[in-house]
Parts: sequence; C-alpha cells; structure tokens
Amino acid sequence: MTKYFEIHHKASDTFDKIDPLDFKAGTAIVAATAWAVAENDKPIAPHIDHAAVREILKNAKLEDMLVNVGVWKP
Repeated sequence: MTKYFEIHHKASDTFDKIDPLDFKAGTAIVAATAWAVAENDKPIAPHIDHAAVREILKNAKLEDMLVNVGVWKP
C-alpha cells in the first residue's frame, strides 16, 4: 500500500486501453449503487466520530499510510 498512489494510475493510462464492456459495467454498478443509496430513507451506515474512525484505521494498520499521503489527520 505504500506505493499505491505512485503506481495506481500512470501517464500511459489512456482511453485506448480501456475495455469498453468492463468500463460500462463499472459505470452501471456505480450508478445503480448511487441510486439505491439515494432512494433509501435509512442511512447506509451509522455515523461514527473521528476517534472511532481513527481506531478502525489503526486496527487495519492504515493510519500511517493515510497520514503520509496527506488524506488523514489523526
């Protein structure tokens, strides 16, 4: 995970390399999921505070990595 943001996408990732069927399937899954969440009156998960999120990240050994890439502040 320490190199994830360096290798996940590269300059060589261009539209000509996309599998159209896979792209359309992914788009449909995201759209259907967003619609289902938006149409449901109930929340998809309970609200948890910053301390609870931090505990989850620490237990998953993700806190340091997320701090290092600048997306989490303990």
